[in-house]
This record gives sequence, structure tokens and C-alpha cells, in this order.
Amino acid sequence: MVMYRSCPICGNKKGEKLKNISMYRLGENNPLPLSYNVVCCSSCGFAYADVHATQKEYDQYYRECNMYAENAALKVADLEREEEFIQVCKVFGDKIERDANIIDIGCGSGDFLGYLQKKGFSNLCGMDPSWDSVEKLRERGVRGVCNGVFEPVAQEEKNKYDLIISIGVIEHIYDLRNYLSQILQYMRRDKKSYFLCECPAVEGFEKYIHPVPDYFNHEHINYFSKGSLDNLFNAFGLYRVNEEVYVDIGKGESRGQLLIALYEMKDQKGEIKYDNTSMEPIKNYFKEVSAREKELEGKVEDLLSTSKKLLIWGSGAYAMQLIKKYPELMEKADCFIDNNSAKQGIKIGEKMVYGPEYIQNQEEMIIAICSMMNAHDIEKQIKGSIPNCSIVIL
Repeated sequence: MVMYRSCPICGNKKGEKLKNISMYRLGENNPLPLSYNVVCCSSCGFAYADVHATQKEYDQYYRECNMYAENAALKVADLEREEEFIQVCKVFGDKIERDANIIDIGCGSGDFLGYLQKKGFSNLCGMDPSWDSVEKLRERGVRGVCNGVFEPVAQEEKNKYDLIISIGVIEHIYDLRNYLSQILQYMRRDKKSYFLCECPAVEGFEKYIHPVPDYFNHEHINYFSKGSLDNLFNAFGLYRVNEEVYVDIGKGESRGQLLIALYEMKDQKGEIKYDNTSMEPIKNYFKEVSAREKELEGKVEDLLSTSKKLLIWGSGAYAMQLIKKYPELMEKADCFIDNNSAKQGIKIGEKMVYGPEYIQNQEEMIIAICSMMNAHDIEKQIKGSIPNCSIVIL
């Protein structure tokens, strides 16, 4: 098929369609498309979302719809985050001194920079397009800059940093080649400098079967293997210096596989080689997901037949994909519940999003939990407030 979005790595326009992803709109001001095809480039093998959008629309989304700075009542346990941060630090090890200039681009609320601060790193900076994120960063005592990666680089920031950090960012970027061009401007030229990149490993999709929106959603539009990540960076004169890149982290429903790679700037640009790693894990993942859909369909049918008031707990990507597939759930639902205060008070369709306190005033209700990672924690939270409440985890 001919693709709308040229391959972000090699620029090719042809590839194989692997799956269509359709979603309900996340918020009234969300500028992103509601549907795209997951494709695999026929020229270099990179798997990505052939989304009909522009980088400008993604910039608007992260500026206006960004909720990464929000501290929800339930989040990944601190111990699990620390496990991830330990693995990241192992990658750059003794290559980076404690007084090195370090910038985290797309830092969110600055969790990793806060960790580095505790470990004695002193010259830290975080950059994010959201003022909420920058304010959270400054509360930690870390320098914060409100700027998007595609905006002009300030003269005093050019050729300054020994280490650029990108954790959970590159899978979100529409214009990857322009992104790398911008990043290079921050890296030092008078001595060795490094770019540390962390992202989900496509090789782990079939290993850890999560709901589809965990891997394929409005935001995750690039699905990197080790080979495709190397292809992208080599084309810009950046070469990986660590051999072991796969890291399995988390427990239970949050278990997953990451790519953590450290690249050093060199003078010579490398060639793009065909990578045959990505297609099979994605195909195998969707086969396994399809096999599990009958159980989900049965749960939805039971919810639609109940005479009790239905509340949907969760208003994120997973809930939106379920509603797109089962629009009757939206008709049946009385409202949404979400721990994230940034979402409370908005409407999805005609249905309001409330905080957890709303359920304390309700009787004869059933709550359908639509959460990718924290479903069992939310179940405990509900039972702690209303022990006899009916709960279904979708």
C-alpha cells in the first residue's frame, strides 16, 4: 500500500498494513486523528503509525492536552520507577561525571532528573512544552525550560550538553528526522557527548500482552526495534556504545520490555540497513489479542444487560478504544470516573468525568474499570470506599 506518512527513517512511501487502530476522541480540543493504520516500511522494515496528521498538530496536542505533570492518585509504584532509573543510569555509568551538563528533553514533571539530583548530579536541566511540567520541575529545584523540541534552540543552549536524555519520548514524535536534527544542536562538539534514548521495545509486544491502547494509541506512533533505532541514529552520525539494550521492568500488569540505548556522536553518517525484526512481533501480538476478545465481548454484554447504573472508571486511551468498538457502552454509562484531576470536570461526548468521591453518593451501581496498568489497584481503591460495590475489570 502507499502510505500517507512517509517512513520516518528512510522516507519510503510504500509498506504493508498490519492493523487498523480506531479510537474515540480524547477530549474536545484533541487535534489528533481518530484512526490510523499500523504499517511496516517495505524499504527499511520500520513499523509505525501511518497517521494522517502533522507535527504541528502533535505539538498542539502536547501543549494543550498534556497530562504528564499531573500526579494521579494511583501511579506506577516508586520502586518500579526506581528500578527503571537504575537501569538507565547503568547504561551511561562512568562515562558521565557528576558535574556534567545534562538535559532531559521532554522531561514531563522531571522524575528522572529528581533521581539524578539525589545521586549527586548537579548541572541538570529539563525541557518540556508544558508549563505545568516545568513548574513541577522547578519545585524540585531543577532548572526548567518551557520549550518544544522543534522550536529554535537558544544560542546559549547550543553545543552545551555532555548528555541528552530522552525517556519515553521518541515513540511519540511524528517528524523523527527533524527531531534528531534539533537534538544534535544541544550536543557538545569539543569533547565526547552522548544521547541516551529509552522507548518501548517492539520485540517485547508479543512477550508482554497488554491491552491494545498501551502499545497503539493517539500518542505512540513509532514502534522501535533495536535495529530500527540504530538505523535512525546512525543516519545522523550517532552510534550505539552499549551492547545490552533490552531491559524487562515492572511487575504483573505493568511488566514490559524497554530499549535503553546510549549513542555517541561521531563524524561519519551510517547507511540504513533493512531490519526484519518488527513485523512478526506485531503480527503475533494482534493474533493473541484477537484470541482474547471473546472474553471481553462477554463482559460487555453482561454490562449492557444490567439494570444497575453503570459507571466507567477510566477516561484514557483504553476506555476510548473500548467505546469506539462498543458504542453501546457510552449510551449505557451514567458518567466517567478518573483519579486524574486534570480530566475531572470535562465531558466525553455528553458524559461528565468525576473524581472518585462521586461514587460515595451512589447506590445500586456497577463500575467497569477501563485501565491499562492500574486496574487491580483501582479495584482495591473502590472496595476501600464501597465494599459491596459491583466491579468488572474490562
